[in-house]
Formats: sequence, C-alpha cells, structure tokens
Amino acid sequence: MNRPFWVSLFLVTSVLSACKKKSDSDPDPQGIPVIDIKVYDSGAWSPQNRLPVVADAEVDVMRIPVKYQYGSVGPVIPDYNYTAGDVQNSLRSVFKGRTNSEGKVTVALADTNDLEKFRWFVRASKGTRTIYSPEGFICSGIHEYKDSINYWPVRPEKVTVVGDRKYYDWNWDGLIAHPDDQAFGQPFYFQGSSVRVWLY
Repeated sequence: MNRPFWVSLFLVTSVLSACKKKSDSDPDPQGIPVIDIKVYDSGAWSPQNRLPVVADAEVDVMRIPVKYQYGSVGPVIPDYNYTAGDVQNSLRSVFKGRTNSEGKVTVALADTNDLEKFRWFVRASKGTRTIYSPEGFICSGIHEYKDSINYWPVRPEKVTVVGDRKYYDWNWDGLIAHPDDQAFGQPFYFQGSSVRVWLY
C-alpha cells in the first residue's frame, strides 16, 4: 500500500477518536465535578429488561454539612452526632430537574471537594410514583440474583424471591422492618458520583 493511504488512515482514525461519544464516567470537559443520577422503574423490571429507565422523572438533590449524621430517622453515617433539628435546619436543596430520555440527570458541583464536604440525598418521582413503597419503605433496587437475596438485609416473615424489590435498611440492623417503614417524605442518602434511584 502506498504512503498516502497510511496518511489518510491515520487522519481518519484521529478524527474518529476525537469525536467519540463521551461516556457517563468521563469528567466534565471544563473540570467541573458532577453527580450522575439515573432513575429506574422497579415495576417494569424483568429478566429481559433489567434497567428500565424513567424519562421525565422529577429529581430533587439535597445536602447537609458533613458534621451531621442522618441516623435513626434516616440513613446512618457513623461517627457523627445529630439532632432532628440539625437535619431539618441544614438539609438544603441544591438541584431540581427532570431526567432525560435515558432516565438521567447530571448535577454540576461548585467545588471538587463537595462530595466529601457534604452528605448527599435525593428524592425522585413521576406523577404519583415515588421512591416509597405503600408500607413506607424506600425502594433501592431489585433482587436480580439469588446471591443478592442472601446478602441483603432480611425482611422478617416474608419470603423474598428473585425479582422482588430491595428496601433500604435505615438503621443498619440487618432487618427490613420498623423503623425502616417510616420513610415517607425522607430523601435517600447516597455516596459517590454515580447514583441509581428506583421508583416503586
């Protein structure tokens, strides 16, 4: 093959590499840290459709300063003391928006240390659909495999099978029971820059 062919091939490859689609995990091109949140429909889950997204869902992202714990009435964060008043007075909404066609919203943070400086919480809904079960639990996913059931907190007096919903264990006692069923209106605590939220 002649030299012009290899030069042309190099140029085409370079252009394609430069134009490749940015993945969800890539940092913002301007260096701004972000939180990617995706909303899923637990009611539409099936073995053939394991991540059914929810477009046009309302998402509310909140935070509190790191010194506060969100404990017996919310997710436990070890080594911090709190009062209910602290939480109510300090929890602040920093983003409200709707998911796109892929069930996703991206929240731009003001500082590269914001994920560590604050405790982060989220609520999501679409119409009458929310993250709460009728019993008052927060839905946090689906038991897709048997191993998931074996390692997840137990719901007493209930047989859990593959395809059943997971619920959040607020007080980390290994049981999905009271006070985990007092979640109505409470946001879901999360860590990290990539979050899955499930509507009941």
